[in-house]
Amino acid sequence: MGAFYGSVHVRSEDVVPVRQALEEIAAAGRTRFLMGPPSGGWIGVYPSDHGQDPAVSAAIAERIHAPLIHLVVHDDDVFAYVLYDAGGPIDEYDSHPDYFETAPATRWQETAGRAEALATLAGGGCDPAEIERTLDRDGSDGSPFRATWQLARLAKQLGIVNAETSYEYLRAGEVRGIEGWKQFVHVPDLSDEKAAKRRARAEVAAATRRLQAEGTLLVVQKPASPRVGLPPSPVFCAHPRGGFLLAWAVFGRPEDEPLQWWQPPWRAPSETGLAVSSRVHRLQTSGSGRFLAVGHASGEWSTALFDLEERRRMTTVPLSRATTHVSFTPDERTLILRSEGELHLVPVRGAGDARRISLGLGSSAGTHPDGRWLVADVSAGSGPAGVAVVDLQAGRVVSVPSTRRHDLGAWMAAHAAGEEVESGFHPQEVPRKVDFTPDGRLVVLAVQEGVRVYSWDALREARSALPPPLFSGGTALVQGKTGWMRHTYDFAIDAGRGRVLFAGLDGVVRALGFQTGETTTVLEVPGAPAILELVLSGDGATLATCGHQGLLDRGAKRSSVWQVWSLDALDAMR
Repeated sequence: MGAFYGSVHVRSEDVVPVRQALEEIAAAGRTRFLMGPPSGGWIGVYPSDHGQDPAVSAAIAERIHAPLIHLVVHDDDVFAYVLYDAGGPIDEYDSHPDYFETAPATRWQETAGRAEALATLAGGGCDPAEIERTLDRDGSDGSPFRATWQLARLAKQLGIVNAETSYEYLRAGEVRGIEGWKQFVHVPDLSDEKAAKRRARAEVAAATRRLQAEGTLLVVQKPASPRVGLPPSPVFCAHPRGGFLLAWAVFGRPEDEPLQWWQPPWRAPSETGLAVSSRVHRLQTSGSGRFLAVGHASGEWSTALFDLEERRRMTTVPLSRATTHVSFTPDERTLILRSEGELHLVPVRGAGDARRISLGLGSSAGTHPDGRWLVADVSAGSGPAGVAVVDLQAGRVVSVPSTRRHDLGAWMAAHAAGEEVESGFHPQEVPRKVDFTPDGRLVVLAVQEGVRVYSWDALREARSALPPPLFSGGTALVQGKTGWMRHTYDFAIDAGRGRVLFAGLDGVVRALGFQTGETTTVLEVPGAPAILELVLSGDGATLATCGHQGLLDRGAKRSSVWQVWSLDALDAMR
């Protein structure tokens, strides 16, 4: 992804009317601003959403009868500006009018820019011919980032500072080289909001301490987030001999990370004697706990196979892209991988050749206890989204019955009427994860809106579409920075209690009973982080969750927390 820069620069030294205008706009909608101090006769304003919306600069121009210019770079591909004076636009430039859709010749003429108008704005100290060269659509300075070069050059010609940034970059702490950063002010004032956030953090900390003291919350691991870039993310799996194996994916750090084994009494991890790549993406042990598969991503296209008893790497399987799934057949003879639309069947001890089966894109697979059948989610491929049924003995896909489709208009009407509708927010149920129950009688499928439980016999016989589910459970609809969202990424089958545990973006773990079809709440994680992964321990006594704070909040810094919960204690609370 390229850079998204957007800022509005007012030709004035008087900050009072500028701030007043920004406060009016902020109060009327969701736009937020950072406003810099006067510099060289300009006041820089940085609207939220990377300053890409021209309606925001038009609203500022209506309230401030002084010249101003809105400078935009879109994805390092397009440079554009709108010049305003006396409350309205007087000039416009677009380096690539055909970028989003084919534009008529008149549009190319309208957005060619007028160098004379800009030179006047610069106070007469700039040669229009120099600006003309900056605006030349056919010109090139030899840089692959022509649009960003145009932005920086024109800003320098006009005497504007701090143009190569945006609200989101500044809020994320990317302030090196920003002139006068300590004098920037936020509009609206964030004092009350910051106080509310401090109170909320204190409440979360108190609730966490209480749960730890009660023996409900057994482990909390939350590494510090970097100032720039993605936070470390936990990658974990159950260990058949108790507890969980945990490694941290640390993006941008090439060193290996220690493989931790968390188990009772949960005070500290046990030593495994192994380290895995910091680009770890998936972990899974074999049924006995003898073997461990480590799938990688972020440019490391391979899966490593380890012998946990001998504490050594057995082999590395090269792949074309990231590893989205790792598992083993029940007899531990075959390692199952998914990558770039293919299922890879790799002999664990190197006897025989690896096999490949084309599936379509997806992120999981589950093998039947009899070792012959496999099911896999298919989110994209040659046909609609569905569940692939694979005969491992024959090495072929038997069928891919599609998931249920919905009438989105009907769902919206029902939702607007206040009716509680379990599914229909998405036009088709997109699968996220699929697996068998340990007895092989049921298949559990996670879709965006929740989980579905099917009879294996009925699913195996299906061809064009999945059969009606035996039971369904839904996650909550939440409002995020891009609108309303509803996603379910993971589940854990709790066979001992006859249920499946699943979670969503609202930080709540729910349980769907296999006998009654009733959905109950098991856990409300303090702080309500979006829960993207959960794993049940081999003995069914504990549940590990991965929560992501700030995932849904506008401009918030993300952080990941890994927690282990006592299921007995949680059930006793309900």
